[in-house]
Amino acid sequence: MKKMDWKKILVLIAIVALIAVLLFFLVKKEDDKEVKASEEETKIAENIIEEYLLSLTEGYNTPYSGIDVLYSKDKTTFEDLSAGNIIRAAINYANLNNLDTSVSGNIIENIKDTYDMNEYSPYNAKAIRQAIKELFGKDFNGSSIDEPNYLYNYFYVEEYDIYLSGKNDNTVELDTNHSMNYRIIETTKIKDTLKTKVAIAYIYDNNGKLVFTSDSTGNNIVFENEDNNYDIPDEEVSKFTQYTITLKKSNDKYVFDNIRKEN
Repeated sequence: MKKMDWKKILVLIAIVALIAVLLFFLVKKEDDKEVKASEEETKIAENIIEEYLLSLTEGYNTPYSGIDVLYSKDKTTFEDLSAGNIIRAAINYANLNNLDTSVSGNIIENIKDTYDMNEYSPYNAKAIRQAIKELFGKDFNGSSIDEPNYLYNYFYVEEYDIYLSGKNDNTVELDTNHSMNYRIIETTKIKDTLKTKVAIAYIYDNNGKLVFTSDSTGNNIVFENEDNNYDIPDEEVSKFTQYTITLKKSNDKYVFDNIRKEN
């Protein structure tokens, strides 16, 4: 019987192990590579972003209705949002996704002596918590009362587990001359994360001429038009400030992670 050459066997085992390690790191590197998102993933990301996230800070008394507050920072995460931002977005999400926000007539009867129900809209807090979980991937319960320069109050009534939404004493002058628009550039994917890059434009009406600027002060004019077209043309997209909105997968849903200024 031929004697086994253990040295050769050990060398062979080492070679096989080395190949396995190289393959592991090659596959891992491929997984870490940022690639163009699929059509379905792009649709999911853009729907979430357009419906709920681009106007996440709406409700402040600014010329741009508070939407500009979101884009005034280099980076915004859930922890940077106010309770009002979170609850307002959750109510919008609940309404658009047909979550049951109804409150029973008995509860309305019990609270009407404390709260003027002509001034407030009631929401089932369970539905609002579900909306926050599905939109942000976070657990949240709380109130937003008289936040400076914010136009709405959201009372959490713990006894009945409801939210009451209504305007506060902050006043606002309706500004119809200022607006904002966006242009989605691309959506990419890396592991369980979707990243959508958008360009943001600030627009004001100057005697019938639309002036597009890259900042809220209106000083950095990009272009003007007189045809009442609020769209950002292809050749001008790169001149506006761009942001990346990141969504991460949580319990089979993509939820908001952060929005970050690119330039």
